[in-house]
Amino acid sequence: MKQVELLSPAGDRLSFIGAINAGCNAVYLAGKKFGARSFAQNFEVEEIIEMIKYAHLRNVLVYVTLNTLVYDDEIPALIEYADILVKNHVDALIIQDLGVLEIFSKRYPNTDLHASTQMNTLNVEQAKFLKSIGVKRIILARETSIEEIKHIKENVDIELEVFIHGALCISYSGNCYFSSMIGGRSGNRGECAQSCRLPYELYKEDELIENKSYLLSAKDLITIDHLEALIELGIDSLKIEGRMRKPEYVVQSVKSYRNLIDSYYNNQEIDNENEKEKLTKVFNRGQTKGFLFNETPKEIVNSDKPNHVGVTIGKVINFNRGKVTVLLNDSLSVNDGIKFISNKECGMTVSRISKNDMVISQAFSGEVVVLDSKDPVEVGSVVVKTSDSELENTLSVYLKEDYTS
Repeated sequence: MKQVELLSPAGDRLSFIGAINAGCNAVYLAGKKFGARSFAQNFEVEEIIEMIKYAHLRNVLVYVTLNTLVYDDEIPALIEYADILVKNHVDALIIQDLGVLEIFSKRYPNTDLHASTQMNTLNVEQAKFLKSIGVKRIILARETSIEEIKHIKENVDIELEVFIHGALCISYSGNCYFSSMIGGRSGNRGECAQSCRLPYELYKEDELIENKSYLLSAKDLITIDHLEALIELGIDSLKIEGRMRKPEYVVQSVKSYRNLIDSYYNNQEIDNENEKEKLTKVFNRGQTKGFLFNETPKEIVNSDKPNHVGVTIGKVINFNRGKVTVLLNDSLSVNDGIKFISNKECGMTVSRISKNDMVISQAFSGEVVVLDSKDPVEVGSVVVKTSDSELENTLSVYLKEDYTS
């Protein structure tokens, strides 16, 4: 029985190493040009060649993204770059531009070509067309529902790849000109300014409906509770978004979904809530099942905050001369990152925890502790953990090249 592929992002070398050590089957990455995430660190050509060799020794595939629109005067440089990748046994090239696809399907008949989500494939007829011009796999638009995916799978004999975790766009990928209009940076050229993450005012005629809220900022996709349905649909590849995320995020995302996939094939039970808690700790913009499982636009957007929300761990019950007294409802350790949230926010790294006048390194739910703060903190402030030092130390082991499981 062919098992589903778990596909990980890698925006830098540490993420690449961590993804493989955490158990992915394939990694997608980009060079310094022609990729849709030009603000990730990305890789020099020589590094990509090295990464391909490293991955193949460990039975992991490497896909390189060339998923931007390309001008005529860039074609020679693109072909020269692709020639090097193909010569060094890249497993697939991910394409947005139809002209590039036409060139590559003729020039590299033995290399798999994947249609980027930037191609915005949503229906059977487009899938049939892409297959007819040489596409081996389609990375479906993130707006595609599970019912629509099932319909495409039943009617077109082509590999399908689906995003299961990570950031969502508020507009159709490949058809969004928001960043170009506002910031002069095109998402179709790898330079999205994430204009949808900015605050906006909403008016109905002359009446202000919403004042400076994040009306277009989507939550992050999470499908932990629905992975079985996706696997049984016959999807070929489950894709994690995140080439601009920290290596620890990549490792935890791969680990969590690897655990769930393996438990499915081994008929084992797994604690979904435990995996979700870990994923929430490494990054949490609010969570959604997305268009994939038919959530509404209102359910998908987090209008309060466009970035990492963190995890609520307690409440401030006293502040006096730089000492913050906190009642915890979750664990807290020295070196954790926290924020105090009331009418304003202030954040810090925990340098010292005391309980009953004793200095401790870790405290737990239900305990009252005292923390040092250089900034004044309002009583009643919510305490949010933004980074978990214990979890990050656990994940850092996976970032070593000499890692052994």
